Amino acid sequence: QATMVKGRVSIDGGSLLLEISDDGVGFDAGDKFPDSRGLRYMRQRASIIGAKVDWLSGDNEKGTRVVIKMPIPEEKIAS
Repeated sequence: QATMVKGRVSIDGGSLLLEISDDGVGFDAGDKFPDSRGLRYMRQRASIIGAKVDWLSGDNEKGTRVVIKMPIPEEKIAS
């Protein structure tokens, strides 16, 4: 039921951050949906590249925010 989705890419120290948020109905932040196959696969794929995925409530407890944090290899930072 979202009407707007935003994406942001940034660098925080030695990590690449990808943040996607929407203004939909959101979810209870205490419920991490442990049995969800889709979310489990996202975690597995992220771990393959050394990334971490977090699902958070959006601004003012509305919507959903997904944050993916991936370390940037040292040789990529220096170039």
